[in-house]
Amino acid sequence: MTDTTGAAELREAAALLREAASHATPGPWRTHDTWLDSGGHTATVLTDRPDIKDTDLVAWLPTMSNAPWDETRNAWRNAGWMALMDPSVGLALADWLERAAVNAAVLTWPNDVVEGALAVARQVLSTTTGQQCPECGDTGACNGGPCPLGTG
Repeated sequence: MTDTTGAAELREAAALLREAASHATPGPWRTHDTWLDSGGHTATVLTDRPDIKDTDLVAWLPTMSNAPWDETRNAWRNAGWMALMDPSVGLALADWLERAAVNAAVLTWPNDVVEGALAVARQVLSTTTGQQCPECGDTGACNGGPCPLGTG
């Protein structure tokens, strides 16, 4: 029997998030301006630990600049985004998607709870194109407004 509720997609996305989070450096993370003598400044993402000796490098984003916090290459904003999305965020999203999967089987369509979670799940799974919305198909007009899955 074909799953028309989206529960399978929600569970698959939750599993993918949990798998990725389990392989990532534990958070929380923070940004830092690291000075390299010959390379100038670089945006880094570090673990945020009380003892500096316990801090690990998570990511290094070269700015190619000798000016601190230079935004020419957008490295600082990208580093900030990465720090914001540490593994704990992925685990929280996975929990939410799993709750939505349970709700998908019992709530009637359309419902904002499942539709919003399904849109996130499809982004995580990179399957947003070619999906059929349970309410509007591919017209993009759910409840007289735009489809939250962006099908139209």
